Amino acid sequence: MLRIKFTRNLGAFVGRAIPGVGWVLLATDVSTILFRSVLLYNNMVRPEDRLR
Repeated sequence: MLRIKFTRNLGAFVGRAIPGVGWVLLATDVSTILFRSVLLYNNMVRPEDRLR
């Protein structure tokens, strides 16, 4: 039997309603965090220590 869970968070609602959309949102968040972390690291270190 399916139960409907109500939530005030739109992301949680979409993640529960359509799991594929939740996975896409998760992948987008992870890739954004990774990209910005590498960018910040590259700005802090010497040129020979940079990634990529």
